[in-house]
Amino acid sequence: MASYLMYPWFVPLQQHMARAFAERQPASMLLASQRGLGVDELALWLAHALLCQDGQDFAPCGQCAACKLWQAGNHTDFLLLQPAEGKKQIGIDQVRELLPFAMTSPMVGQRRVIFIAQAQLMNQAAANALLKVLEEPPAKAVFILSSERPGALLPTIRSRTVRLDLRPALPEQGLPWLQQQLPAVSADQLQSLWSQSMARPLLALALAEEAAKQQSLQQVALAWMGQQQSLDQWLAAYKDWTMDEVLSCWLQWLSAWLARDLGLVADKLPWPPVEPQMLMQLYDSLLLDQQGLQQGQNWQQQAWLIDFAWRLRRLPRSVN
Repeated sequence: MASYLMYPWFVPLQQHMARAFAERQPASMLLASQRGLGVDELALWLAHALLCQDGQDFAPCGQCAACKLWQAGNHTDFLLLQPAEGKKQIGIDQVRELLPFAMTSPMVGQRRVIFIAQAQLMNQAAANALLKVLEEPPAKAVFILSSERPGALLPTIRSRTVRLDLRPALPEQGLPWLQQQLPAVSADQLQSLWSQSMARPLLALALAEEAAKQQSLQQVALAWMGQQQSLDQWLAAYKDWTMDEVLSCWLQWLSAWLARDLGLVADKLPWPPVEPQMLMQLYDSLLLDQQGLQQGQNWQQQAWLIDFAWRLRRLPRSVN
């Protein structure tokens, strides 16, 4: 993981770091932000800048031996810590393994850099082990922690790091970038996404992509209910969806559908009028399925989707 993306809303904090760290860098830093700003990308840039041998104004030169190693993805003085594949937390064994790395002299430049991505994912034992390292940091190692939930970190870890906050983007920083990513979106839609995301461009982009994904799925569902789609086409539409995503999406749709058919809202939804009692039964059934999933129940997703597809198609239409 050597490559990273640079975003225009990084610039103010990058300029601050260039001034603050021109002569001397802290032994440990915490890059904190809200979700949807790309703080891990900024942390990777910082790691690269610290390892570069010839950069000016705290910017990687791209030409020195350290930069060549970084670009190749095998810099010997860089270590990334994140949850192991299939895991949701950073474990104590991972933290213990970083200590010999941090204690060993750099092989290329003046320091070794350890980046702990989304450090709030450390379990309690791992956090305590890291704290011991931060209390007496190795002389030639720099620790970078990133977090989108810095309040979840141990207060003692926060107190032993220099905190740098990545702020939400200014409109002139984020909106032009967002427009480039979504050229087909109107100015009004763009502004709506900006407001919904609270000036977090990557979240705004994710919201737009999720809306497009749901719209496509909605069209498939309507075609299936109108007997204009095959079961194979229905199943294919869900190939990139997890069970949790399917249940959350359909619970949201069924809630709005039911509210409309009960006359509680006047939204012009695309769903056909259905007997509210049957919609309520279907909603309650999916809610129980979601609760079972959250409690660890295993589902055979394809079998569930087939059963749900036929239940949808058989919903009795309202006579009103």
